[in-house]
Amino acid sequence: MSGVTQEVGGRLAVYELWAELSASMRVLRRNAGISLRQAELASGRGRGTLSQIENGKARPSRDLVEWYDATFGGDGLLQSLYAEARGAHGPTSQRHFFPNVHDGDGVAVEAALLPEGELVQSGADVIAGWTLRNTGKVPWQGRFVERVGAHGAARLITSAPEAPIPDCEPGASVSVEVALTVPGVAGTFAAHWVIVGPDRRLSFERDGRLRVIVTTRP
Repeated sequence: MSGVTQEVGGRLAVYELWAELSASMRVLRRNAGISLRQAELASGRGRGTLSQIENGKARPSRDLVEWYDATFGGDGLLQSLYAEARGAHGPTSQRHFFPNVHDGDGVAVEAALLPEGELVQSGADVIAGWTLRNTGKVPWQGRFVERVGAHGAARLITSAPEAPIPDCEPGASVSVEVALTVPGVAGTFAAHWVIVGPDRRLSFERDGRLRVIVTTRP
């Protein structure tokens, strides 16, 4: 299941959660060996509508997301992405449209504490984290990893809205950790973070996107 969302690259700010959901829907359908014509007949939705949704040109309904999840073996991942995207509103999402990028700034994600697709017990408290390397020429001060979209709801991984990144000089690496509580039901769930500065605006246009995908079982 962790490979489903890997087809989506590039920027992942709040508004782009919808793009990841759309692409994941497309990947699941294709992996199931089902054509758009077959999906049209089975779902009762028009082929043109399904194509627009799968290519990020239209937003799916909750019913359609649930149908894709159940029909193509999403194990709850699509519903998790949908819930995150639906929660992506308000001042936080607006800040993500206007990055505050500094010339010479750079970041690389060297390692993740929680492997993508990790199997954990339903309702468990877990620690996610990343090792971040300052690959630029700008010292990091007062930066945070900020949760994208909703950070607590049914069928969502719950976390604090943000966690501080230790100050870091160019060429050095630091570790940041985030405490999570996974949903108390079986399924596959995703959560996303971005790196922001003291003004809570995006520090990087394309890099520094962080993601956790876990599969829960009783």
